[in-house]
Amino acid sequence: MKRPSFNQGLTQLYWLFGFVFCFFCSSSILVAAKPAVRGTGKGEQVGQFLQQVGVHYSEKEGLPSNDVYSLAVDKTIYAGTSNGIARFDGSGWATILKTESPVVALAASGDKVYYATKQKIGQIGPNSTEKSIATLREGVEITEILLTPQGLFIGSNEGLYLLPGESSEQTEVSAVNKLLSEGTEIRQLAYSETAGLAIASSSGLILYSPTEQKAHRVHAETGAGGWFLHDVRAVGFTSDNRLCFAKPQGVGFETEEGWKLLTGSEGLPYNDFTALAVGPQDDVWYATHIGAVHRYDDIWEYRQGRRWLMDDDIRDVVVNKAGEAWFATGKGVSRIELRPMTLREKADFFDAEIDMYHKRTEYGYVDTVRMPEPGVKTVDNQKHDSDNDGLWTSMYGAAESFAYAATKSPEAKKRANDAFRAIGFLSEVPQGGEHSPPHGFPARTILPIDGRNPNEHDSVEHDIKRRERDPDHLWKVLDPRWPVSADGKWYWKTDTSSDELDGHYFFYGAYYDHVAETEEEKAYCRKVVDRVTTHLIENDYALVDHDGKPTRWGQFGPHVINTDEMTDLRGLNAISLLSYLLTAHHVTGDPKFREHYEKLLYEHHYFTNVLHPKFQIGPASGNQSDDEMAFMCYYNLFQYETDPKLIKQYTRSMNRYFLLEQYELCPLFNFIYALNYYSTRFYWPEKIHEGVVPEAVDSLKRYPLDRFNWGIKNSHRLDMVHVGRHVIRFDNRGYRNNGFALPIDERFVEHWNHDPFRMDTGGNGTELADGASYLLPYYMGLYHGYIIEGPESEGAKAGGSAEE
Repeated sequence: MKRPSFNQGLTQLYWLFGFVFCFFCSSSILVAAKPAVRGTGKGEQVGQFLQQVGVHYSEKEGLPSNDVYSLAVDKTIYAGTSNGIARFDGSGWATILKTESPVVALAASGDKVYYATKQKIGQIGPNSTEKSIATLREGVEITEILLTPQGLFIGSNEGLYLLPGESSEQTEVSAVNKLLSEGTEIRQLAYSETAGLAIASSSGLILYSPTEQKAHRVHAETGAGGWFLHDVRAVGFTSDNRLCFAKPQGVGFETEEGWKLLTGSEGLPYNDFTALAVGPQDDVWYATHIGAVHRYDDIWEYRQGRRWLMDDDIRDVVVNKAGEAWFATGKGVSRIELRPMTLREKADFFDAEIDMYHKRTEYGYVDTVRMPEPGVKTVDNQKHDSDNDGLWTSMYGAAESFAYAATKSPEAKKRANDAFRAIGFLSEVPQGGEHSPPHGFPARTILPIDGRNPNEHDSVEHDIKRRERDPDHLWKVLDPRWPVSADGKWYWKTDTSSDELDGHYFFYGAYYDHVAETEEEKAYCRKVVDRVTTHLIENDYALVDHDGKPTRWGQFGPHVINTDEMTDLRGLNAISLLSYLLTAHHVTGDPKFREHYEKLLYEHHYFTNVLHPKFQIGPASGNQSDDEMAFMCYYNLFQYETDPKLIKQYTRSMNRYFLLEQYELCPLFNFIYALNYYSTRFYWPEKIHEGVVPEAVDSLKRYPLDRFNWGIKNSHRLDMVHVGRHVIRFDNRGYRNNGFALPIDERFVEHWNHDPFRMDTGGNGTELADGASYLLPYYMGLYHGYIIEGPESEGAKAGGSAEE
């Protein structure tokens, strides 16, 4: 970030003094500005948009072979494979011709399909009648064909040929070939009625006029000098008959002002091109040896990995009239479908998915599940526990609480009630058994006693090895780590962390405020909150396990965070504990919680502690889990605090945090920050841009429907800046050259504790993540008025998952 200029500094002082003056004139200004109700702030109108969805076809769907070389588009899509040609019928493929050699090129017009193997040209007519048109001489290998009014142009490794009309006699296009050096390979052909025939070749870019039978080299000149065009991989024409091309140096567009040349510095993700296709709105899809690149309205998208493609090495690409891109790969055909959708419809989709696949035990704990076959969903999946079942289920429950607040849906209320019962049970199940912790201690999660015995893995020996491996001398050795409940039905997991509590309290407040309508619901909520919070107060602000000692990560007291024991967590754990106590006071009304809250603030320096909320050394540094935890706590602090002095301090704290988070494009963090925007702008008038709400909405639009953990690769990209060695775990981490993390549809997000700067992630498509990380920011944004849904279309580009 640039150092503010002198004038900028004066501007900031002006804002600061103006705010101080207003503050003293009206001590209620921050309270009045506190957006704790619906509709505060500037919302984004969101109608229907085009959701990108990867759809894949193989021999199972009727292709003659998975080894696909070429595609053509007319009224439908045709695919040329290693042993035949198939036509798409709307849902699958029908073989229309069997061949003995790979079909390297296709062209289609009306009822006729022209095809080429390496040396033979053929035609398929109505009723799949086939005839051979021409055979090229030995040594000439066909690379491309294109049907034009003048006939069928044939590109090869020895130049350009033409089959005029219905003739079977090919003629050499000498005007072009004399410009090509020996051994030149023609890569792609494109035709415009006004501009003529464009030839992308290893020798350069040629433009040929069939009527004049003249050709010339294209020079991409700019005011800065331009490019020498050789090794041109792909070419096309826009709707206004302007050239576009791709070569390893970058991509070029012909404009009214001249050539526009773009490289990785301008956002091009990758440059090892194989073909391009221009869409109906002049968006361009580029096929490469590692994924597909899409450009529209100066926006770049990168589609890589099994979420989008059967294989990354793309041999051909076409775009149909609907703007959908189709890709030929060695493992089948992939299509990026453009599915009209609203944000609410996407939320309904994920709610149904969670109900169908993700709920574990009779209490319905929500988390990722393992499928028996990659990319195939079934109710017969493997549901497993995680250390953070309480956290993930709480965030799901909070999402459903906001859903009920925004929509009054009975289904949302039932889901929220069920989730709260699951979280409440976690502070009940540990009590009364052989290994019972102090009253109010919440378990991490539970497992049924009739399943596997988790202590066989999570044993004393395992704890000792982990302590030595990490190394972590504070790691606890617990025996047992999974005690049995008093009724003998459950194993419950010990050593509960602050992650869990941050999620629990976030849910406690949302549930109490928006869902608990009957006295029975409110009383149960108060009971749960009281016992957990009282446990903290009675145990020196710590979670104390069945061994009588604090858990590894559940310590919040001043004797710990204000000393050298847990210094790095001083700011975050102060924010956490303060939010717990403030939420407890709000829910229960018990003044003891407010008393402890203020004691920590003013007697133990938590008022100052919150100003350093995260241990970090700049963007892309620090523990990403801390971010998710902190912003849930900020939300409750701003919802329930009314003292202007404290709101001001929390504002300082959150703004310092958001200076880091603004680059991560996380809709949850953005909406929580936006709730306090109108007060934060007085302190940081120029440092945090106003795009936080539009960027949050854009991320929700881009959020993929495919939640399988497919591997993703981005470290090879040209537009990435790799994080320096000053950051711990710097390898495999980076951000785009615009300073922002990758968009959400170019990475895999399981939960919002993920590292958005990690470039490459593994995965084989057997793990299906739930959609709660979409539901929470969506319903929160809807409830608070930052998402305004309406029937009007957003005018999404035919090629885009979202628009700006």
